[in-house]
Amino acid sequence: MNVQDRRRLLGPSSAKPIAFSTTVDQTKESYEPDSTEQIALHTGFISNCNGSALVEVKDPKVTKHQTSLITSVYGPKSIRGSFTSQASLSIQLKNGLLEKYDTKELKEVAGFLTNLFSGVVNLKRYPKAGIDIFVYITYEKDLSNFKEQNNVSGVSSNIYKIIPHCITSITMALIDAEIEMVDLAAAGQSNGSVVSFIKGGQEVIGVWKDSNKEDDNIMDIIDSCRAEYHQYRSIMRKYLEQKTKI
Repeated sequence: MNVQDRRRLLGPSSAKPIAFSTTVDQTKESYEPDSTEQIALHTGFISNCNGSALVEVKDPKVTKHQTSLITSVYGPKSIRGSFTSQASLSIQLKNGLLEKYDTKELKEVAGFLTNLFSGVVNLKRYPKAGIDIFVYITYEKDLSNFKEQNNVSGVSSNIYKIIPHCITSITMALIDAEIEMVDLAAAGQSNGSVVSFIKGGQEVIGVWKDSNKEDDNIMDIIDSCRAEYHQYRSIMRKYLEQKTKI
């Protein structure tokens, strides 16, 4: 007698069990800067997204990481509904396990980054598609000291310091996802202001101003941020050059 087992759902006979790779195998490429640089880049270590990047910023005075950001890109993926001539882009910032940044701050920075990369990514290249980017702030060493010294709880006012690193991380994740951009985007920060550039520093694509900081000469701010832009851009270029040699 042929008795069917109805107590469980049986998959197809050709189904195979899910196999997860180890942490060591997931890291495809990495770039470790020399002693004069402060940023380490890693890409392609998340297997279930289209592109990923890790940016680790080191304090030159200590051996521990000062800031660590993980970015994942999902898309371009088709979206339902009416036809759109270009892709829709969304960026979200998420706290790590310690949750140090206020939700309102994260949304403001995410909106700034979304507007910035809407002008960097060639959205017309991907009609009727969506590109979702998630940036996770996994470690930020200076926040606890900042709150203690300034008697602040809950909301930090130095989030501008990580914006250039967010831009670097998103740029590298987009490249890892093979999404077309007009140029490498990078930024620098000076006294609460962040200025982002493309095209070798000749074109400004975004400006973030901290309202709690005193006003400085705008040209001095741009020049200072442009100098950091060239440093970040150089690190990304070195990483990409190393990647092509592998």
